[in-house]
Amino acid sequence: MEVDNQADQIQVDASISRLIRRWPILLAFGLLGASMGFVVSAVQKPRYEAEAMMGISIQYGVIEPLELVVEDRAQNRVADVILADSTLIQVLGDIPEGVRQEQGWNEAADLRQDLRLDRGLTSWGFVVRHRDPVLAAQISNLWMEISLAELEQAQDHAWQAVALMGDEPFHLECNQFLLTSEPTETYAWRCDLDPITLDSEALAGELRTEITLSRGILPVISFEALKAAETPQTPVLYGRGVLLLSGAFIGLIAGVWFALVFPRKNAV
Repeated sequence: MEVDNQADQIQVDASISRLIRRWPILLAFGLLGASMGFVVSAVQKPRYEAEAMMGISIQYGVIEPLELVVEDRAQNRVADVILADSTLIQVLGDIPEGVRQEQGWNEAADLRQDLRLDRGLTSWGFVVRHRDPVLAAQISNLWMEISLAELEQAQDHAWQAVALMGDEPFHLECNQFLLTSEPTETYAWRCDLDPITLDSEALAGELRTEITLSRGILPVISFEALKAAETPQTPVLYGRGVLLLSGAFIGLIAGVWFALVFPRKNAV
């Protein structure tokens, strides 16, 4: 065991000695890495993130507590509306045409690449990342404003469906809807009620229409704007100094590897 330890120590000492003798290689690799970091910082423009906040909750004073999986599915329906092409198309419609063409935002999918919905327990963030901090804040606020309008409209149809049910009890024991992956006209928050049992086929058809237009939004979910997005002051990308130091460090590690793996001829 002692012999092995001595051999290991000799090997470590030899490696350190080799690195000291070949310090120009380490310096060259470090400078090369720093140069690459400088190039990256010069080519890649900084990007800024703006975030508007929306509050979301379920009115448990109206209904009994839901299972976690059911609550999660209900919130997924809200996210579907916020991220829907129809919502983003409205956002595009309120952006000046010149700005859309300059940014390449021709379709909802183009705009979606610069958006992110951060879902928390009681608040959701409408995050927009862009090179222009002012534009990022404007799009974030516009996205939240239009999303809230879409959610309120869908919820109005949900309450219309409740009114059409008349004396039918209002509850949410509807796993068929909440566990359905693809939306259908029967996936609504109240799918255990057979509309055919209503007073007339016309009333049943109206109920189906209201259920479809509700887009699965529960009438007892509340949402409100919590905070408007402000113009960000600090970019989310690393600054030039950090990139230079990171590049130099990576270059130094590469130099150590090169110096140890590819020793000079006649070197110990």
